[in-house]
Amino acid sequence: MTKKGIIISLIVLVALVAGGVFLFKDSPKENKIEEEITETKGDEITVFGVIACLPYRITVAGQECVKSIKGDDGKVYALNSPTGAENAMNEGAKVKAMGVFQPADTSLDDSSSFVYDGVLVVRILMRR
Repeated sequence: MTKKGIIISLIVLVALVAGGVFLFKDSPKENKIEEEITETKGDEITVFGVIACLPYRITVAGQECVKSIKGDDGKVYALNSPTGAENAMNEGAKVKAMGVFQPADTSLDDSSSFVYDGVLVVRILMRR
C-alpha cells in the first residue's frame, strides 16, 4: 500500500469512528428531558423502597394484596397512581417513586382496613 493509500485509509477510519460516536452518543436534549422528568417538582418527594402489600389491621384468610411502597425510610406509602404502574411490578421489586405525599390523618384513618403512614400521589414510579 502506498503512503497516500494509508493516509486515505486512516482518514476514512477516523471519519467512521467519529460518525459512530456521533450516532450512538446520547444527545444533550434527551439527557435534559430525562433529568426534567426525574426531578421533583413543587411539593413532591422522592421515595426509595420496595413494592409490598399494604399491611392489614386485622389479617383474614384470602385478603387481596394492595400494592404499596415500603420505603427505605421505614414508612409505608399507600399509592395513588393514575397509571397503575405498581400493579405491573412484583412484590419485592426495588423502586424509586416521585410524587406528593399526603400524611395519614390518624383521626380518620383508624377506621381504615390498612396500616400506612400516608398516601403518595405518584407521578413517576420506576425500577432502580
